[in-house]
Amino acid sequence: MWKEARTFADILRRRAADQGSAPAFTFLGAQPSEDVTLTYAELDTRARAIAAELNGRGLSGQRVLVSLPLGPTSVASFFGCLYAGAIAVPVPSPLFGPPQQGPGQMATLAMDSGAAAALVAGQRPAEGQRLTIEGLAGHIDLIAAEAISGPPPADWHPPVVDTRAIAFLQYTAGTLGAPKGVRVTHANLLDNCEALRRSLGHTFTDKILLWLPSHQGLGLLEGVLQPLYAGVHCVLMPAQSFFQRPGRWLEAISAHGATVSGAPNFAYELCVRTVGEAERAKLDLSRWRVAFSSMEQVRAETLERFAEHFGPCGFQAKAFRPLYGLAESTFLISSSKSDAGATVRGVAVDALAQQRITERPGAATKLVSSGSAASVQVLIVDPITRAVRGEQEIGEIWVSGLSVADGYWGRVGTTEEVFRGRLAGSASAGRAFLRTGDLGASVGGDLYVTGRIRDVIIWQGQELRLQDLEFDVESSHPALVPGSCVAAASKQGRNEELTLIAEVLPTELEPVGTDARRRQQEIIEAIHRRVNLRHGVTPRDVVLVRAYSLPRSSTGRVSRSATRALHQASGLKSLSQAQDEERPAPARSEPSLSPGRESSWKGPQDRLPLTPALYAVHDPARGLQGRTGACRVFELPAGTEAFHAEEALHAVWAAHEPLRLRYARLGAEGPSGWAALIAPEKEPVPLTRIDLASRTDVECWPTVEAMARKLGAEVGRCSGALATFVFCARGDKAAPWLMAICHPSLMDESSWRILASDLADACEQARLRGRVRLAPQSGSLMGWAQQLATEVRLPRTVQEARTHWLQASPSSEAAPPAPGASGVPAPSAQATVDAAALQRAATLLDVSREALLLTACSLAFAAHTQRASVRVSLEQSARGTSLYRVDTSRMLGNLHYAFPTLVAVEPGAAPEKLARRLHLQLLEAPLEGLAYEGLRTYGEDRSLADALTALPVPDFGLHLADEGAPSSRGTLHTLALFDDGPWPGTGAIALRVEARLSTEQAQLLWHGRTADGELLSTLAKLTEQVLRGLCSQVETLKATPPTGLGAARTVPPQTRSH
Repeated sequence: MWKEARTFADILRRRAADQGSAPAFTFLGAQPSEDVTLTYAELDTRARAIAAELNGRGLSGQRVLVSLPLGPTSVASFFGCLYAGAIAVPVPSPLFGPPQQGPGQMATLAMDSGAAAALVAGQRPAEGQRLTIEGLAGHIDLIAAEAISGPPPADWHPPVVDTRAIAFLQYTAGTLGAPKGVRVTHANLLDNCEALRRSLGHTFTDKILLWLPSHQGLGLLEGVLQPLYAGVHCVLMPAQSFFQRPGRWLEAISAHGATVSGAPNFAYELCVRTVGEAERAKLDLSRWRVAFSSMEQVRAETLERFAEHFGPCGFQAKAFRPLYGLAESTFLISSSKSDAGATVRGVAVDALAQQRITERPGAATKLVSSGSAASVQVLIVDPITRAVRGEQEIGEIWVSGLSVADGYWGRVGTTEEVFRGRLAGSASAGRAFLRTGDLGASVGGDLYVTGRIRDVIIWQGQELRLQDLEFDVESSHPALVPGSCVAAASKQGRNEELTLIAEVLPTELEPVGTDARRRQQEIIEAIHRRVNLRHGVTPRDVVLVRAYSLPRSSTGRVSRSATRALHQASGLKSLSQAQDEERPAPARSEPSLSPGRESSWKGPQDRLPLTPALYAVHDPARGLQGRTGACRVFELPAGTEAFHAEEALHAVWAAHEPLRLRYARLGAEGPSGWAALIAPEKEPVPLTRIDLASRTDVECWPTVEAMARKLGAEVGRCSGALATFVFCARGDKAAPWLMAICHPSLMDESSWRILASDLADACEQARLRGRVRLAPQSGSLMGWAQQLATEVRLPRTVQEARTHWLQASPSSEAAPPAPGASGVPAPSAQATVDAAALQRAATLLDVSREALLLTACSLAFAAHTQRASVRVSLEQSARGTSLYRVDTSRMLGNLHYAFPTLVAVEPGAAPEKLARRLHLQLLEAPLEGLAYEGLRTYGEDRSLADALTALPVPDFGLHLADEGAPSSRGTLHTLALFDDGPWPGTGAIALRVEARLSTEQAQLLWHGRTADGELLSTLAKLTEQVLRGLCSQVETLKATPPTGLGAARTVPPQTRSH
């Protein structure tokens, strides 16, 4: 089916042409009168209009967040991204909070995906509303999707998209850790949708009804994509409606005559416990022919109870269709295709402990078959030896096939570990397998999933399966919320402690006082009896909490990792505590500020030679004077108290000397009279506390931004501390925030990453151990600056600088002003090229990628301005330099620097020849170009320093983005950042190009202080043309470098001793 389709846009186009008036989707509202139906033709028109808007913004191939509530616009936006060739990044809507929770969730996914724009709700975003994310060159523009209406322009045509291109990033639910973006291609989608169609037997007469969140998994595959693929009408209801009252799901199936629907196991159990006799009498479930169950382990007991409970409503047990799938395999891996219902086997518990499935009729432990493999190959493998296991033997489930995605976005190491599994010996013939992390066995061609590897532990000398334990806890009493139990196991020396945490359903008449305590004790006793009987263990503690109060993932499942962390931090409020606390709602008031402690530092501990970034603070020509402090807003782990944060900050403060910098005038007037002094480690941390508990997230952000601006201005005056922090308390159930405001002369992007990692480590230690010990910084900023000062004073460095910059760039030569310069910021324009093609071009030409980027930008500027030479300020980080022995991997400090490069553009010169010449030119720059800043800062020859400073202003600056220090350690989520200007040393440059290199694309963003938006667009287009021309032409060239080039790459122009 659909063999001629390359992408889902092709399928939508065909459906609109053949079945344009047929209903594709119906979106349920709060009342039947609010339901909205969307036909295939209407969907196609809206999707094409959105695609045209995205293409007009140059977003083809870029990541675009789809942050919209369920409705026609959200579905049209997703298909609009597919039409435009953009990579959709669906953002899950919150299930248990207000619809707008501030930029936290969007910021996390935007930061991880590197999104370029976001489709959001509303007719028009607030004026200037743009999302600032750590690690991106600029801002994320918010596009009002609902304002895009009507057909696309007549001259618009959808771009040709390869079936191997990434269609969207499918973020994992995050129940066991941080969500990860799975790269799903169009080929993955088409293969998995065909497998799902065959498994569920979709026909044109079917009607699908779902409440599952539509951003990933079955909610996306069955609820958004399958209606187009199979031509089936789909009815979608908001997930919040189900969790508010689970019976609404069954009422909707009954009212709309749905034939296909499904949900995770806990949803079926929840319906059994909450739908009463009166509600059942109104239900007609006789047309429900496929009731799939997936997304968590399917339980035989639940299927039996549901079939028995709703049998009188016409439901038949043969409708059950267990499925097994993962986001990493698009979704579907295996499914039960039998019309007789689910296959259940009673198994021996002792056999499970011996890693085998041995059938024992009548056994209490039952396993439900997930059926046979859909369109993939499934193997059961020993996770240690990587050998294939035999029939009925339990091992890790490995998967290979067209539905398996090619990895996680931006996580090379994790991708290699999860998606590149290799069998021992020659069994796999070089084939890579997806390692699911799930345990299972194959019996008679059917797959039986027994749990996850990480959930099997050795407890008191026996194997304990936490997933089975949690299910038994939930089944022990009808008052417990299905799918809500978390088992927290820990070992302290020889002591083993097991704590069970479970949510309790509310009753119509909530008991109070003695009755409440009696009910809770009854539940706890039932849990103890069930756990001891089934598993032979006795929990140390049982914690009962209110329903839906535990942290949950975007699919509604309890997040185990977050709940366990909350428990370890003593952040859980038990049901008895919540009932006993009778306190009125706090009055709304302005956040109160706790006064910061007065600094006790009176004198210098040590002097630091001013680095180029520090020196720029007091030099008006360098662009940092008057800058406000940059602010990052971090989300701390749930349960972090103010005293935890204070303890963590003290450790970070002591470990990193740049945080303790102060400016002082020790000499004459002018920049040379300033010095940086380092305060002692005992210097109190500048920490302010504000209380935001009485405010919603939306109301918090204006307060946070105002605080960031206020403290940033104080830091920018350089009259005291250059770093300050604010702890934002947000109530018992919300994770607190930490604002870090640092002067930009202290921090580059790598420094922020290092700070976030160390803060995460320190907060974790403070919460768990009460004391913090951090490893010292990897290198000394003072040592780095002192070594640079020594190098630039060497006679050879002075001579090299004169030859390289002054003889090639006579001071009498004046560069024309940049075109269109003004003080008004203009919209940016972006050029993109495939990263792999760029790397191949660099390899064949034997040049660096930076030389290719410089070539493209220079040729574009020269062509537009008809200039024979172009002056460029090349801006980059010294962290990648090989000049110094100082280890900068975990050292704070702004190590950005800039140096000028004169590019002579000969008429008709071939781009590849210019790239080779510029490559040599960059190699010959003294101290890799750092001598330019160093001589102006530390040089003893003031005439040379003045001559370098007097060089004409560059036509534009090319900034090679600092990707940030890579780290395998944990880090804090960055919710937002506030910054106000360019990098150091670029204040007088009107035009700038931000170059960001990733594994997928090279992006060059033209922007600056110019009112001429057409200029930026022209420069970006010319730059992209040159780059694409280079990449396509160089394939035909032989990699024959000119004479001496290989020697220039391996041996510096002059050997330097260090």
